[in-house]
Amino acid sequence: MAVDYYTDVLGDLFIHEMNIDFISKSTTLAFGYHPESHQGKTHELKFTGVVWQEFRNFNCYNVLFDIEVTEDFAEFRSREKDYLKSMKGYFPIDILNEIEKDKSLHYFFIGTSVGVEGFVICKEASVKEIGVGIKKSST
Repeated sequence: MAVDYYTDVLGDLFIHEMNIDFISKSTTLAFGYHPESHQGKTHELKFTGVVWQEFRNFNCYNVLFDIEVTEDFAEFRSREKDYLKSMKGYFPIDILNEIEKDKSLHYFFIGTSVGVEGFVICKEASVKEIGVGIKKSST
């Protein structure tokens, strides 16, 4: 399971916003420094082609610890077995078979030091530096 890129770029930042667009099947998380620092947002992580997502443990402060990603459905199923078992009666019977067959999907696991955690199953993800709160060097 890979953690390097997403964790290197976004680790220890605060999740400021979460926007879900049901029409375009995308979810965007905006990251930045501590909200009380008033330095604004610095990065966006956008998931596109979202087929399933689950977020839990929302808090007033949500500090990202790491983001792990895999393309292995069996690993997803193993990691989320308790969730899948508890939700068994709430989603279509064939949905897991359909997801397993789609080899273009990526499974992202969002871990935090405090606050929101969860997973996103999607086609793509990208990080964009938005620069609002990025400190520029004056040299």
